[in-house]
Amino acid sequence: MKVIKLDRRYSGHGTWTHRTNGGYWQGEEARAKGLMSFYEMRCYMTQMNGPGCFIHEAWAIKKHGQAVPDWAWDADGNVFFRDSALVNFTLAKDRWQ
Repeated sequence: MKVIKLDRRYSGHGTWTHRTNGGYWQGEEARAKGLMSFYEMRCYMTQMNGPGCFIHEAWAIKKHGQAVPDWAWDADGNVFFRDSALVNFTLAKDRWQ
């Protein structure tokens, strides 16, 4: 699993520092496997770092004066991180290869 450092080209830049590359799931079997890995990643991140958010919710969270979670996800199967969430994911990422 590839982890990408975010810059201005990527959604989530300015809120999170890195994201995974969700990849392309061609075929039913690959899609099922990819979605299960994505689900398991989110469960793990919730256990380790508390609840995350969908990346498009971050602006509303900020607008209401609350802290944006250290991790998030998008509809393409990418997971976004910063700070301790990035460390926890880096230590466990081989689980979802």
